[in-house]
Amino acid sequence: MKNLILTLVLILASFQIFAQCSLTVDSYNVQNVNSATGEYQLSICYSWQNATPTTYPAIWFNLTNGNGLKYGYIIFDNNTPNGSSGSNCASVTVTGSPGNYTFTSPVSTYFNSFTTYVGGVNEPNLHFNLDFNGTCITPDILYSTTPTATCNDGIMNGDETGIDCGGSNCDPCPECSLTVDFWKRQNENSTTGEYDLFICYSWEYAQPTGGNGSQNIYFNVDDANGNGNRFLIIDNNVPAYSSGSRCNTINVTGSAGNYTFTSPMAPYYFDSFTETFGGAFEENISFNLDFNGSCITENIVYTTGIPPSCHTPTGLFTSNLTPTSVTFNWDPQDEFTVYQFWGRRVNGPSGEFYATENTISFSQGVWPNTTYEWKVRILCDDVWTDYTEIQTVTTPPSSGKNIPLFDIFDKTENTLTSNVYPNPATNEVNISFMTSVQSQVQINVIDITGRIVMTQQVQSDIWETQVRLDIADLQNGYYFIEVNDGTISTTSKLNVMK
Repeated sequence: MKNLILTLVLILASFQIFAQCSLTVDSYNVQNVNSATGEYQLSICYSWQNATPTTYPAIWFNLTNGNGLKYGYIIFDNNTPNGSSGSNCASVTVTGSPGNYTFTSPVSTYFNSFTTYVGGVNEPNLHFNLDFNGTCITPDILYSTTPTATCNDGIMNGDETGIDCGGSNCDPCPECSLTVDFWKRQNENSTTGEYDLFICYSWEYAQPTGGNGSQNIYFNVDDANGNGNRFLIIDNNVPAYSSGSRCNTINVTGSAGNYTFTSPMAPYYFDSFTETFGGAFEENISFNLDFNGSCITENIVYTTGIPPSCHTPTGLFTSNLTPTSVTFNWDPQDEFTVYQFWGRRVNGPSGEFYATENTISFSQGVWPNTTYEWKVRILCDDVWTDYTEIQTVTTPPSSGKNIPLFDIFDKTENTLTSNVYPNPATNEVNISFMTSVQSQVQINVIDITGRIVMTQQVQSDIWETQVRLDIADLQNGYYFIEVNDGTISTTSKLNVMK
């Protein structure tokens, strides 16, 4: 009996020793494909019986060409003990770019990655197999990295000519468009000819001109004689096939005959150029934008410089001078937009005010026995002239009464002045007010009992604000016009007489 038992044990052991190992790829899947870089993940499910690793309890992944040539190998699973059976799923991660791809193992161990020149998306004849370091080798499996083209996956694949459009299966791609929505010259220096060109633009379906990454928008400039055709990159971060809008500024620096146009992208390639034209006092300079030759905007023609009809103000003088009030005057000019007045107490804070007439008066916030400095400039066709030379005026001493509580030129203090005319009024009345800050202003018409009989809200301008009220429904009598910006208010008396 003992001999029989021993014989059975030996037979079973021999079966165990000589049992064949098996290793099988049950399924695989290419996923998370990036059609731009060629990166992806190769997910593999596998099973084994009677593992027979030769040197280490591991399953190896081999990338081949299908004819026995290995491009590289990694340890794919480092937990398959000798004689074990089991199954698992794991992924090889493929990263890099065409001609330089790295295959990385799902486990952290030695032989956990290799780099080769093949293996990216859309490459033919890629094979892989698994083995126990040379034993139990699975058949080579040919796999495709070409993503299945769909018209709603958010990537350009198959024979699509754009993202989810074009080709044989998807709707035609929309036309790209590039539009200059707004532009202006600003910060113009009438002495050197330097200025900034502020441009706002928008695009739809940005047309790629090389690759599918971020695209460049080019700024192109020319003069009236066609001597330019110069360009720079005004925007280097427009995603391919995207839509959006942006504003940027071109800086024009230099002097007559030698102007440099500089991109906001600097330092960058094609970020500037230098030309003999383009500064102030020149006519018929034109520019457009494009995607490196495609989706070209219309030419926009502009003239730099201050129009001949505008020049630095002259004939400056003061009038109506009292201890607490003063009127500043200068010669009028035609074809202007607005005057800008600058003033301050000597060594005090300064402030700017805007006027639509060649005079500006202050009846509040002026200090007696004080020397003031002031100057004026003019805005014409979006270009400021130079300021005048600084003028001075000294208010007479005060008798001690009516000393102001604030400084009209200190912009840290909110100030508000108003004027009502004509007065008496019949059917309409004009209200003119000036405030040192832009704000929402409420105008109230109050009768002699204190009841508000009319109200209107307006947004104050950056200079003097004019409001016309229809008072045809008001009865004859006295009223008060209150102008209130939420912080301070002024009140004027109005006589309605019909």
